[in-house]
Amino acid sequence: MRAGALASPSAPVPCPAGKPEAESAITVYERGGEHAEAPRAEAVRFAALIEGDGLGRLGAAAVRARGADLPEAAGILDSLRQSFENRRG
Repeated sequence: MRAGALASPSAPVPCPAGKPEAESAITVYERGGEHAEAPRAEAVRFAALIEGDGLGRLGAAAVRARGADLPEAAGILDSLRQSFENRRG
């Protein structure tokens, strides 16, 4: 995987114990500016998988990733968002 890329999306794995750590990571990466946008996007993806949802969060993260010139990350976040939408029906 190239630098700045996200891991592939996968099925949700609800794990409430991991949610506080994921939220903390997102907060820390938000303070890092543009240089921290790729790990922030990955933290959002991970948090969404833990939650088993996160539609609004994923959309906003995809927009931020595009703004940081991370089209691959944005595509992965959009794909995960679409997957959640499809599950909702």
